Amino acid sequence: MSSGIGPASTHEQPAEASPVSESPAGYSSQEQDPDDEPEHFHRRQLSGVHPESAWAQQNVLTFDGGGVRGYYSLLQLQKLFEYIEIEEKAQNERLDAMERMRPEDLSSFSPCGQPRHMSHCPTFRPYLPCHYFDYIGGTSTGALITTMLARLRMPVEDCLDEYKRLAGSIFGSPRWVHKVGFPGLVINKNKFSTANLEGTIKDVIRRRGEAANVQDEAMLLTTQKGLCRAIIVVDMSAPKDGGSGRVDAPWIFRSYDNFHKDTKPKTDQDHAVLQRVDTESFLNAEGPRNAGQGTKFAAWKVARAATAAPLYFKPLEVALDDGEVVSRKTTIARLTRTFAVGVRAGSGNAGSSTAAIPERTARFTDGGFGRANNPSEEVLRELKSILKKRYKKIGTWVSIGTARPIPKSDPKRQTLHNTTLLSYAKLGDPEPVNEMMKMESREKFAYYRLNEVNGLPGVDMDEWQPRHSGEATMEKMKNAFATWASEAENVERFQECARALVRNRRERARESMSLWERYAMGRFYFCPESDCIYDPDETWHYRSTFERHLGSVHRKNAAAIRDTLDKCEYCWEYKPPKPHK
Repeated sequence: MSSGIGPASTHEQPAEASPVSESPAGYSSQEQDPDDEPEHFHRRQLSGVHPESAWAQQNVLTFDGGGVRGYYSLLQLQKLFEYIEIEEKAQNERLDAMERMRPEDLSSFSPCGQPRHMSHCPTFRPYLPCHYFDYIGGTSTGALITTMLARLRMPVEDCLDEYKRLAGSIFGSPRWVHKVGFPGLVINKNKFSTANLEGTIKDVIRRRGEAANVQDEAMLLTTQKGLCRAIIVVDMSAPKDGGSGRVDAPWIFRSYDNFHKDTKPKTDQDHAVLQRVDTESFLNAEGPRNAGQGTKFAAWKVARAATAAPLYFKPLEVALDDGEVVSRKTTIARLTRTFAVGVRAGSGNAGSSTAAIPERTARFTDGGFGRANNPSEEVLRELKSILKKRYKKIGTWVSIGTARPIPKSDPKRQTLHNTTLLSYAKLGDPEPVNEMMKMESREKFAYYRLNEVNGLPGVDMDEWQPRHSGEATMEKMKNAFATWASEAENVERFQECARALVRNRRERARESMSLWERYAMGRFYFCPESDCIYDPDETWHYRSTFERHLGSVHRKNAAAIRDTLDKCEYCWEYKPPKPHK
């Protein structure tokens, strides 16, 4: 059943990318990405963005956990982007004839052209969430969605298509006997195959990862400078610093560095101490969790860890000395340190989430079985440490739920079994965090919660009927969503949110084409001059700084600079469609 709001236009894949539309470099001749702070002048922030700039408004998108109901979350996102397409066209029509783009050329890349192979679907809307949101975060199956949208930079339709395949492969093949006991016999297995989960995630990354990445399984969660960022929330259990007992708390897999000012070691001795799991940082109620260098986990491992729901899949176990997981609050000089990797990502049939864990092993599991099932609180905590005392601030926040019903007790059914189920349901109730976000956002930023609080009757988090296709389960969600999305209150919420996001995207492109080309296209440059004072593999992330480099260091005139730009620019490239495994 269609839940559209009118005839939605679709776009065929472009044969070639359209040429970039040139516009003034922006209001500042010294624009630069404020998150670039390495050693070279061409990457430093040069006071280019002022507090009222559209670039100072950081937009955030978060996804609750919810198993197969993540499909419902994507239906909500798809609906939001239907309204975004309508608003993009409306704002384009209000421009004068000289500025107005042809409708067939309009996309979220505008005024840049669309790259090839952006979508693997026959029809799609050319509006990408990674062009409207600076941070995308999630937990559980919301982490899978986050990976596809932020790291793989996929359109919503492609994400929906991949999610159907993921759900069918993962939830469509449960073990018939997974946790039962008989006299003299105990069968204790996870409900779903961990090996199947890993293989399915790897296949998505193999087909949808960046074309320049030749080792698909080694592709890190790390996102490039100046692009949309990913924040993934999981639960972690690790030995306490003193060696007695274990500590359990949320853990952040971030696709970027967060060297919070209070976490940088001052001496080598401090650094050695910090190579252990820092219990204080782990549980600190104020600062960021496990602050330091961004995760060096492969993207598939992060997604694997985030979806390891207890009793459903094996946890991801990692030796603490591996360096992928330790709390590395290092100095900038140590950023090039190579850490050994030794991940024991559980596969096969052995054991369950309650199996014994080696003393020096960290265990990662699904963050959706607790308060972090709505990851907005953890993401807000992270962003407060990043945006603190800086000109950047949160602009628009969109939190998307999975239509999880609010747990309620029934006085007529006060059995021990029902009481236990109610307590279990309350653990992952997303509404307390939603209420907290409403309070936090007052007079600070626009907050939109997209969720059906009455739930999805008859759709459990692991239901997928019939097996493999899941058509009946998806039809239930589509029908329930169509009813919810047509309510006047929700229509108004979608429209208001779309207007804010489109306005911000267009203002960014108008303010600085150099920043926009980087953000939308992933554009970067290498200097071709053999006598360059920088290393041959030095990267210029922004056209404006590369132009200054060519003019000031290599004394090129305007014509020579334009010629060099044409020859030395590179962009994010999507892979052409590949068959599924």
